[in-house]
Amino acid sequence: MIDSEALIEKCDSRVEEILDELGIEYKHDNGWIRINCVFHENADGFNLKFRGHRWYCFSQCHDSFTTIDIVMKVLDMTFVEACKWLSSFLGLSSNEFAMDKEKQATREKLKYLKGFKKSKKKIEYIPISNEILNDVEDYHHPYIINRGYSDDVLSHFNVGYCRSGYLESRVVFPIDAPNGTTISLSGRAIEDDVEPRYMIVGDTSKGDTLYGISKISKDDDYIIVVEGFMGVMSLYEWGFHSVVALMGSDITENQLKILLKMARKVIVVLDNDKAGKRGSQKIYNHLYKFLPVVQIKLSDFTDDEKASPCEEDLGADLMLDLTDRLEEEINGTRQDTKWYSV
Repeated sequence: MIDSEALIEKCDSRVEEILDELGIEYKHDNGWIRINCVFHENADGFNLKFRGHRWYCFSQCHDSFTTIDIVMKVLDMTFVEACKWLSSFLGLSSNEFAMDKEKQATREKLKYLKGFKKSKKKIEYIPISNEILNDVEDYHHPYIINRGYSDDVLSHFNVGYCRSGYLESRVVFPIDAPNGTTISLSGRAIEDDVEPRYMIVGDTSKGDTLYGISKISKDDDYIIVVEGFMGVMSLYEWGFHSVVALMGSDITENQLKILLKMARKVIVVLDNDKAGKRGSQKIYNHLYKFLPVVQIKLSDFTDDEKASPCEEDLGADLMLDLTDRLEEEINGTRQDTKWYSV
């Protein structure tokens, strides 16, 4: 892989010699080197300006270029041909503009993060209205208690109940922004035949945050990613205090950004169905170049495709096996695991 940025830097101190070799007229102007733009027709006025690695056209192109781009255009060369031409002209060996794997990985990471930054504007987390919040009672319905969750854990996650209002007759899970602001409420019907099973109200998309993100421990160097509310609470019951949920099987771009900003080891434990397996692989594919990340597959513990990482689904014995595996991954004591990161 050619390290084009290193080659461009080498060109800086000899850009005038390169222009002379290409037969391009130039002049100096307040620290700039100026030429007629070679990228659009009928260019005049020395409107392509050079300073510090890049050329800028303030006329028709309204774009920036490199010295490699200039060589490609003037000599009608490919990118590789232009790099070789410049290397030969500057008297560089091929090793001097070859990019090692570590540098390549770093460049890819920066490019990836810049792409995230440009892709969307800053998320605006809109607090949910008090009118809706006032319908939520600090009451732990037998439906959720009977599924094995203690009062302490339900209180920690502010799980409540709505007797009336938008989420009438539903157990309610508040969804927070990373800063702790409640932005949405998800209501789970207490009868399994009621549709929709989950109903979300609020002005901010659930894909803009991760369930449990405001509750994670600052002392942990890991974060466990699961699909649903129950997985977060169940693992919390078992002593893992840095667990978040996608609230689905597919991670969004904004959720990826949150994980990247946290810069912790990521352990992915999604559900055992096809959607969960696809979602787990997607998270891995997006993060492994930038963070230590590993997937734990529930198929290692059960054949039940409906299984999720909570005691209600796995039972106590398999849950113990899963939590032992999590401890091994967190502590780095598992022998056959490679934390893929660069």
